[in-house]
Amino acid sequence: MKNAPQLSLLYSLSLAMAAFGLLIYLSVHTSLQIDNVPAFIGFTLFGVVMVVFGFPTPQLGYVSLDRVVQFSSLLIFGTLPAAWICGISSLIWPFLPWGIGRGQNTRFMIMRAAHNAGMFIFLMLIIGGLYRYFGGSVPLLHLTPRNVVLIVLLALFMQLLNDIFGS
Repeated sequence: MKNAPQLSLLYSLSLAMAAFGLLIYLSVHTSLQIDNVPAFIGFTLFGVVMVVFGFPTPQLGYVSLDRVVQFSSLLIFGTLPAAWICGISSLIWPFLPWGIGRGQNTRFMIMRAAHNAGMFIFLMLIIGGLYRYFGGSVPLLHLTPRNVVLIVLLALFMQLLNDIFGS
């Protein structure tokens, strides 16, 4: 399996290009406008910070707190802005000095950034679409039992998709 690292890098780069390409297409097609640019930038930085504050576990590997950013950005901004926030923050964090990529070679950091950005863009588009399809409101102003159940079910489904993408 001499080609495994090259194939993993190619897969990761292809995933990121497809995800960002789809995100750009959808953003242009829907005339996406970010109403609150400082909040959008703040949430993107919040996304970077939440991943950095993750922790290693023997059973699960690295556990990040990125679900907090994913669902809060979805519930505040909507699907497309949340996908941008999660994609951009996932693309940035491996290159930070305190990120999980520290001590790794550049190829690994590029692969990690591309894979996570692509994966989270697709996850946010899928979960955000399902949230809206099942009647979830954006922005979420009142937490009802129905919304809580919907969020919990979608969080579980998101984890399943995350595991599938990560395999």
